[in-house]
Amino acid sequence: MKSNFWLAMVVGFALRASIVSAQTSFDWTNTTDGAWSDAANWAPTAPAAYGATNYTLNFINSGNTYTATNDLGDFLLNQLNFANVAATLSGSPLRFIANGDILPQLFQTGASNVTISAAIVQSNHTTYSVASLLTLGGVVSGPGALIKTGTGTLLLSATNTFTGGIIVSNGILKTGSSLALGAPSGGTLLTIAPGAAFDLGGVTNSGYTQTIVIAGSGVATNFGAIGNTGATLINTGVRNILLAGDAAIGNDGNRFGVTGTLNGGGFTLTKVGNDYITVATITNLAALVISNGTWSAETATSLGAASISVAATTAIFQVWSSSGLRYTNSLTLNGGTFNSANGTNTWAGPLTLNGPTNIITVASGGATNNSLLIAGPVTGNGILLKTGTYPLYLTNANTYTGATIINAGTLVISTINNTGPNNLGYGSLIFGGGNLQFVGLSDTTTRPVTNNSSVTIDVTNAATILTFAGNFISSGGGAVTKAGSGALALAGNNLFGGTITANAGTLMFDGGSVISTVATNARSINLTGTGGTTMVITNNAILQLNGLL
Repeated sequence: MKSNFWLAMVVGFALRASIVSAQTSFDWTNTTDGAWSDAANWAPTAPAAYGATNYTLNFINSGNTYTATNDLGDFLLNQLNFANVAATLSGSPLRFIANGDILPQLFQTGASNVTISAAIVQSNHTTYSVASLLTLGGVVSGPGALIKTGTGTLLLSATNTFTGGIIVSNGILKTGSSLALGAPSGGTLLTIAPGAAFDLGGVTNSGYTQTIVIAGSGVATNFGAIGNTGATLINTGVRNILLAGDAAIGNDGNRFGVTGTLNGGGFTLTKVGNDYITVATITNLAALVISNGTWSAETATSLGAASISVAATTAIFQVWSSSGLRYTNSLTLNGGTFNSANGTNTWAGPLTLNGPTNIITVASGGATNNSLLIAGPVTGNGILLKTGTYPLYLTNANTYTGATIINAGTLVISTINNTGPNNLGYGSLIFGGGNLQFVGLSDTTTRPVTNNSSVTIDVTNAATILTFAGNFISSGGGAVTKAGSGALALAGNNLFGGTITANAGTLMFDGGSVISTVATNARSINLTGTGGTTMVITNNAILQLNGLL
């Protein structure tokens, strides 16, 4: 009888031991801070010290905020789950490891954010599925790759040493350290798949020589495969990029740069978001589409051979140089802006004006001798609107048919065909605060001219006559000043409402009609204006009224 009692006790202990040893899933039940070694914090019991390859830990008491501290040593586990808890895991390292064929995984669901300040060892490729924000504050090490899934954001904020590389298949990977991306053993730093994005977070990653591979349009309309929601990164950010398909970069954040080479792989790259992007060198890119924000070309290799399209009124294509840059790419403006921000720059490729209004700005980026020379042919049916303080030179026999509007600075031409076909009805010349300098041989246009502000027309060469044979309308008190050694001939049915000043050269009213307040024939001059028109002749300038008196 006694022996049967002890036999039953032995069997009971054995059964209990087998039940305990079979326990692989543990649920944290505490709603406040606590230690892992306290069995009261878990159901059905606490995990064993140092864990096991088949362990799953669950922090699923939804709606709670707490810190759970691993005091069970360097802890092995295969799966870690968070369900809408604002948990922080601290303490000893977590060692993610495969359980047979099951690779390690972390799942974070719900809207609450999770922080793991403990170190992580990726013994195998480890997947992090994130719904909101998961911050890895401890060092991530080991040979395994980091695989990011889920629509949320994974923030790496430590100086990490894992060597397996990174794949972002969905959502956002964000850095909080310049060495957060580990120490990859291969030539690829990270891969951004369609539907995913890399957020620099205001931290430069240009120290990595490996390549970032991207494809797809990112995670939102204005958040492409690479963006920067953090502090401005001037001429730094990432080093090398390779397109594995058509892709988009940029976001509604701050400036960043590509300091090495962007290899287009023969694909198209689209700039999205209102930020500012620079690239040192582009190769093998079929096309660059700027749909929003600013793309700034700042080196001789910044564009490669890509065709460039500026898609909308909120998009800016910019050239910035300390001295001067020359490009031969094709450029299409679909209503956006071409900005020569600094330096004496030349655009020798074809320029197409497709938008209703296409802005060309020659601004000051700090230099005092800025200019833009467009030597390539200008085509299209859109308006060319010149803005900015510094001069724009048009040197080709251009064929665009929209109006030419000069709102600021000076437009410099050598033939009147520089501003489109020399035919009435194709597009007028409109002065809105800017000036015209004519540096060529004698030429005539019949296109109408309108002055809505004050304008100086400089006919530079002494032997030159620039003739406006169409109507020249200067109303609303707009002043007209003739400058330069050459002659300006106004031979149409003209109307002046402000002061007309000849500072140099010759101003000619060339026609067969009389000066009159009433236009009695097709070639008369109305010098009345609302407040009376004044003609001023200075500096030995000449006024000729050919056939009008």
